[in-house]
Amino acid sequence: MTRSTRSRWTNAAVLAALAMAMLALSADDGVFWGIVVPLAYLGGAVWASPIGDRTTHDHAAVVTLPADQRRVVVYARPGCSYCFRLRVALLTSPQPVWVDIWDDPEAAAFVREVNHGDETVPTVVIDGEAHTNPPPGMVRAALAASHARTS
Repeated sequence: MTRSTRSRWTNAAVLAALAMAMLALSADDGVFWGIVVPLAYLGGAVWASPIGDRTTHDHAAVVTLPADQRRVVVYARPGCSYCFRLRVALLTSPQPVWVDIWDDPEAAAFVREVNHGDETVPTVVIDGEAHTNPPPGMVRAALAASHARTS
C-alpha cells in the first residue's frame, strides 16, 4: 500500500469516526446536527477514500503530453487542506492534470526543485510556469483560457 493510499484511508476513517460521533452526540439536537452534518461527514469520508479514486498521472507521463494537454498541471498530495480547497473550487471547471507527489518520487523532486527544497503543495504549473498555492480563481481562469484555446 502506497503512502498516498494509506493517507487517504486514514483521512476517510477520521471523517467516518467524526460522523459516528456527531450522530451519537447530536441525536437530540434536531435534524441539522443529528442527521445532515453526520451525512456530510460520511460523504466526505467516501470522497476522501480511495473508493472514489481520482485519476492522477506520473510526472514522466505529464512531461511527454502534448503542450495543449498540460497547460495546467496540479501537483498535490492527499490530506493537504490547500489541495482540498483547490479541488473543491475546481469541481465545476474543466479539470487540470493532477499529479500525486506521494505516489511519484519524480513529481516530489520536481516540486522540491521549483519550491527551493520544500514539498509545498499545491504547486500548479500554468503554461510552464510554477505557482505555489495559487488562488483558486487564478487556476480557474487558466483552465477556462486553456479550454477556450482547445475548443
